[in-house]
Amino acid sequence: MGAIQNFLKKEVLFLQSKRDKWSLIIFMAVFVPLFLLIFQPFGVNNFDPSHHISNIFLISMLGFGIVKCLVLTVYEFVIVPFVFKKYNWSIFILWMLLELLLIAFFTFLFYNVLGNFHDWYFSSFLDFVFNIILMSLIPLSIIFLYSKYRQTHKAYQLLELQPKLALTEKYINLQSYNGNEKLAITLADLLYIEAEDNDISVHHLEKGIVKNNY
Repeated sequence: MGAIQNFLKKEVLFLQSKRDKWSLIIFMAVFVPLFLLIFQPFGVNNFDPSHHISNIFLISMLGFGIVKCLVLTVYEFVIVPFVFKKYNWSIFILWMLLELLLIAFFTFLFYNVLGNFHDWYFSSFLDFVFNIILMSLIPLSIIFLYSKYRQTHKAYQLLELQPKLALTEKYINLQSYNGNEKLAITLADLLYIEAEDNDISVHHLEKGIVKNNY
């Protein structure tokens, strides 16, 4: 139980940026019509094997994508910031459940508007909830994995950059034997040090120009 509680308290970064939100909204709006047109699941073709894609059918399927787009836009940019103040996994699960329920309800409403409310029953709505959740999990999972990839890639780039940043912040201080001449340069600007009889020559960069000091 302790491990589960710790997991639920962890911060969720997914859908915190506008980029993530718009990626989800646009992908959902494109995925849903294509999925319905290609696979024609859930009886959208009235289980007719000879069914062909007419202009009305095409517009109707595009309408489902538009409905999802509108619902997600309002939900993610208006409702979520107002309702959810924390972004841990326990809140995120509730956030997603409410989102899927809203999508299912408005999809069900749009479906009945198209069909003159021929299937306006609670049992049908429950079927819609189940089917919409199954269908929505596909694009949601893809966007989630894509977001995780971007976060991991960004973290990797920062890790690669850290040694370079640390290097530029380290200075070495050089001075002549009598202490009259001093030189402070970063390790990143130091090219090499060369022996010159009883002295040394320090070759380094200064504003991109190679210089040497004795």
